[in-house]
Amino acid sequence: MVANDEVDIAITYGPISDPRLVVHSFERGPLCALVAPFHPLARQKGVTVAELLQHKLIFLPDVSGSQQFVNALFNADRQPATPSYRCNLHSVSRRMAGAGIGVSFMTAAAARNEIEAGLLKAIPIQHPMAASSQGNLVRRVGRRLSPAADYLWKLMMTMQ
Repeated sequence: MVANDEVDIAITYGPISDPRLVVHSFERGPLCALVAPFHPLARQKGVTVAELLQHKLIFLPDVSGSQQFVNALFNADRQPATPSYRCNLHSVSRRMAGAGIGVSFMTAAAARNEIEAGLLKAIPIQHPMAASSQGNLVRRVGRRLSPAADYLWKLMMTMQ
């Protein structure tokens, strides 16, 4: 959408290389399995991909960059996963996990509020690919941003 001038700024996940884009990459932290405090995985210090397959999984749409990262993780372990649930928002995914419906996937930083409130536990996924994840703040090369969008870009560049 950024490359097609449909939006001014976007946040994407995973490596990105497109000469049409100005890309500012940042470290997101390790990918975790998010579960309710009473979920069986909540007591574990880490979880393997094989162990995750024994639980109901909550996925985002496949077009989501973060879901593509999760899919790549399962595929790299030669264990493709079929989700029990799909939703289109990270916030809904976190709420479903907090309700004990299943296992959601994101960084602990992305679920900081729910973790600090005791609503979720973040269990690191024991896989080399999950050890770190990358996010990107992007805009199109040569696009003149409105004053508001330019301010937002500069503000977001300072946040991390």
